[in-house]
This record gives sequence, C-alpha cells and structure tokens, in this order.
Amino acid sequence: PPHRPRKIRPLPKEVVDRIAAGEVVQRPVSVVKELIENSLDADGTQIDVQCQRGGLDSISVTDNGTGISPRDLPLACTRFATSKLVEVDDLKSIQTFGFRGEALASASMVARVGITSRTRPRNKNAAANADGGECSSEDDSRRPTNCAFKMQYKDGAPDMKSNPNSKPKPSAGREGTVITVQDLFYNIPSRKRAMEGKRSEREEYDRILAVMQRYAVHEAKRGVGFLCRGGGGGGAKGKKGAKGGFG
Repeated sequence: PPHRPRKIRPLPKEVVDRIAAGEVVQRPVSVVKELIENSLDADGTQIDVQCQRGGLDSISVTDNGTGISPRDLPLACTRFATSKLVEVDDLKSIQTFGFRGEALASASMVARVGITSRTRPRNKNAAANADGGECSSEDDSRRPTNCAFKMQYKDGAPDMKSNPNSKPKPSAGREGTVITVQDLFYNIPSRKRAMEGKRSEREEYDRILAVMQRYAVHEAKRGVGFLCRGGGGGGAKGKKGAKGGFG
C-alpha cells in the first residue's frame, strides 16, 4: 500500500539548537575562531590559546579584555543573546566580528563550557576603589570588583549542578575572560571518533595554529599578542607566539 504523506511539524527547540550547534561548531578550530573573535571584540590585547588532543579534550582561550559583568554571565551561553546588537538598524553599522550570539551557545550544546571573567575598571580611580570592593554577583555592572566570577554551562544555559539558582560564583582571576571548552562532541560520538587518533589530532592542532597566524597578521597594527600551546595524547605539542604575529 502507498505510504501516507508525513505531517509537517515544527522541530522541537532541543533539536533545532543541536542542529544549529553542528553548523557553527564543525570541529575544534571552529570553537577557537569564534572565541578569538570574542576576545578581539572585547578589546583584548593578549590572547592565549591552549588545547589538548587537538582541542577534543579541552580548549582554553584567555584574554585581557573588558570582561563580562557577573550580571551578564547567566546569559552568556543563551542563543541569540548578545551585547553587540540591539535593533535592526544596528546591522547597518556592525563593527564587531560577531553579533548573532550563537558561538558560546553552540559550544555549550556539544561540550562542557566554563567562563571565568573579571571586568576591567573604566579608570584609575575605579581601579583603586575596587581594591576594597566586595565580591558579589549582585554588583552593578559599572562597579569594579576585586574578584572574578565563574559559571558552568550546558545546553545553552547555566549548569544548575555547578551554579544553583543560575548565579555565578566568586573566583580568583585577573581582568579579562577565560573560556574553557572541554570534552568536545561528547554527545556526538560519531563526529568525535572521526577526529580521534594521533594524526587527526595533529591536523586539528595545525588548523588552530593556522587560524591564529591569520589573526595575528591581521591584528598586527593593533599590537595584539597571540600565544598558542598544545599537547596531549595526540602528539600535538608545541608553543608559538609573538607580539602582533608568529615567529
């Protein structure tokens, strides 16, 4: 007997988010590229990248940029939540690398994401006042604090096991942001298996190095420093870096 036509249904949000994540995060270098652009948009002048097993085990991107307010951390991995775009007309004057608010959300769908951030004081007086400031996630975003705040994320939202009530925890940390992406593709075994092995992990690390080299050349006039370190079971060991470029 002929098959009946299948009914068209809207996909559940979980499925939509997972498909979108696969489009943004296709391999470890995709994560590194998005995080570097976030660091540059935050006026970072020193960007350090460290990865293990070609980025499959872990990716860590550290910058000395403006940081993320503790009040904004709960939304950091929410899809289409961004500080770079408010109205439709803003699209005509975009001056940042990214603006959609998809990178961190996508990463949290296929990996375990953690953010530690401390905002940069606006002036010297504010920095002096921060030395005696209290560490509270309820602080006004304009008020400097004397510590950083951290959150863990899963599936586009704060991980309730690590951050009850969706509140960031006080943490030691310098001005700027550290984003860690661990166990990439842990929930997509087929994709992870395709990239495992010494040769594949070395190739993934080489892709990360190549992307960093391009940004280092592009940002040379700004004097942005880049440092890339890799190691782990895949044999991708090395360290490269320079002010405004590599080598």
